[in-house]
Amino acid sequence: MHALTEGLSPALPMTLAGERARHRRLARMMALPAVLYATATAIYAWAALQVPFAANEGSAYYVAVARNLVTGRGLVTDALWSFGTPPLTVPRPAFELWQPLATFVSAAPMTVLGPTLTAAQLGMAALAGLLAPLGWLVAREAATALGHDQRRSAMLAAGTGLLLAVAGPLVLAASLPDSTIPFAVAGTACCWLIARSLAVQPAKRTQLWLALGLMLGLAWLARHEAIWIALVALGVGLGTRSLTPRALAAAVAGGLLVSGPWLLRNLAAFGSPLPGQALDNAMLTANEQIFGYRHVPSLDAFLGQGPAALLGNVAAAAWHNAFSVLLVPAAPLAIAGLVGGAVLLWHEPSLRRGALALLLLSGLAIYAITTVLFPVATLWGTFEHASGPLVVGLAVAAVLGVDRAVQAIGRRRRWENSNAWLAPLALTALTLPLTLLLLAGLASEARQQAARYDRLADALHAVPRLLDGAGPLLTDHPVWLSDATGLPAAALPAEEPSAVGELAGRLGAWVVVLTGERGSYPAELESLGGRRCFEVRKVPGAPAGVVVASLLAECRSPW
Repeated sequence: MHALTEGLSPALPMTLAGERARHRRLARMMALPAVLYATATAIYAWAALQVPFAANEGSAYYVAVARNLVTGRGLVTDALWSFGTPPLTVPRPAFELWQPLATFVSAAPMTVLGPTLTAAQLGMAALAGLLAPLGWLVAREAATALGHDQRRSAMLAAGTGLLLAVAGPLVLAASLPDSTIPFAVAGTACCWLIARSLAVQPAKRTQLWLALGLMLGLAWLARHEAIWIALVALGVGLGTRSLTPRALAAAVAGGLLVSGPWLLRNLAAFGSPLPGQALDNAMLTANEQIFGYRHVPSLDAFLGQGPAALLGNVAAAAWHNAFSVLLVPAAPLAIAGLVGGAVLLWHEPSLRRGALALLLLSGLAIYAITTVLFPVATLWGTFEHASGPLVVGLAVAAVLGVDRAVQAIGRRRRWENSNAWLAPLALTALTLPLTLLLLAGLASEARQQAARYDRLADALHAVPRLLDGAGPLLTDHPVWLSDATGLPAAALPAEEPSAVGELAGRLGAWVVVLTGERGSYPAELESLGGRRCFEVRKVPGAPAGVVVASLLAECRSPW
């Protein structure tokens, strides 16, 4: 026994010492991404607290459903914003088209902090903070692939994380809880996993493809554009011959494990596991058709626009997606990233199998597909909400590209120091003022909208008997008005008054509230079947520009 213990005892301290040393190395390695996460989360949270109102109705929709979820009502919405998917009732099951992950992210902090917009914003900020360490990870690997030493790689990677923490599109997206941030985080992680699957031994690829499937499932629960990332992964896997049947099966199993329950829920709620309205969005001739009741998108009407209009829509979408979504809100990093990414990928083959290349490739694929297949819908945010992974890729490419220019200048001028801090600092300094300007504009708009809808709700409730038995309100902004009044609301179609009357009878909706322009109303809200049926009501205290009309009792008939 003594001989046995004597032989083992010297190895035990060495094993413990080695394990402790490994833990210390791991702790040191994780310290920087942890600091980046905390810094980014704090910045996003501070920015979110400047925005007191969900300034787009998509964000308001996610938050309202999250509120219903945590208060025990389930995944339901009180706003009927589209008539493309039955049942046409309110309240109704939520997410006939959009995906639920943003609501789940918002609901988590609501269970602790209360069902408020602020709680949802803080939850989104906590998730958005992951973009900084993810950007750090991608930039560190790309810098290493370029042959930079450990110190320069660490500096460039840390600078990329800080740049992402102040990038305008991401700061604004974290302030408005919607699908943008969940898709950005999951999509970026997907691209990193695809790159890792190309770099590891074949025996480990199945595990990585399983993880990729799980992450693709999460990305799909955020936005349908995850399909295009999946196709990029499939193409890369087949093109590099790294995708085996076993790895593909693992990816499919992982994806179904995450998305399967949601598919079954949609089957039970809507009669189909997949959103039928996605095809409608591809055939839009005008974005107002999203709210169409009688006049819904059709292939005949879409093709009937003619080649000139079809190509014009695509050109307008390409300009909007490039300039309004990327080059203006993220000007410094977007311009530097596009130029730097093109130069680096052209001259550095070592980067072409990395996460940076995959972020740029998948982002450009999403840009092209949304531009060509959804040219009208994307003007209202299709590409904008799916651009997060591309923004991360552009930030990495911008830092590495500008750093290459710094190195060239340093060699020419014979600098003694490497100045690895210069590129990320310069990009951050150029980005921050633009981000603050964009945030100030969003915060101002949010405050004005909050005051407007609070005032409108008070005015509507103050009119005697106006809302008694009115059913859901017909309005041009159903999500905002439903939130403000606490009443169900339905979208007002930009169609003839007879269509509005038919919809009103179907829903039992007797009050129309116009907060802006919708079609040619209120001038045409006059007759149904030759009779005067809508009466414009005076609502003292309502904000300027608001028109309220009620359907007269003699014109009300059940649908």
